[in-house]
Amino acid sequence: MSNKAEFITHDERGLTLIELLVFIVIVGIAATAILGVFGSLTRNSATLLPEKQAQAFAASKLAEIMAEPFVTVVSRYNGSTAMTFPDNSQVTSLPGYRLSISVNPAVVITSTPAAAGVIPAADRLLVTVTVTAPNGTVSRLRGIRIR
Repeated sequence: MSNKAEFITHDERGLTLIELLVFIVIVGIAATAILGVFGSLTRNSATLLPEKQAQAFAASKLAEIMAEPFVTVVSRYNGSTAMTFPDNSQVTSLPGYRLSISVNPAVVITSTPAAAGVIPAADRLLVTVTVTAPNGTVSRLRGIRIR
């Protein structure tokens, strides 16, 4: 017998310390990049809130006007600046927002010139709803109301 120790080779599994450190560095860099993007999105989402509220109010006001009878649209809404809901309750949760509504009774429909000749001018209305947010953002929506 020999005094020399016999080394038996086995298939070694696992990670070395260097491989583990490289993995941690790569995951750390990726996590930092992803969290930076999410942080940027959250900061920017608050600045878009007044614009989104102005758009939502303009859309709801235009839908309200379009649902009204044709004959009352001009008399009730033209030049209106009242921030009200359809039940005439005042909007108090949107301070600093300004509303302007214009109704033009003789509008020319430029997108369909053939329709302008068919529909009399007295039976067409161009309704423009403009809402200005406190930060100065203007949301303007237009709709054509036909009798």
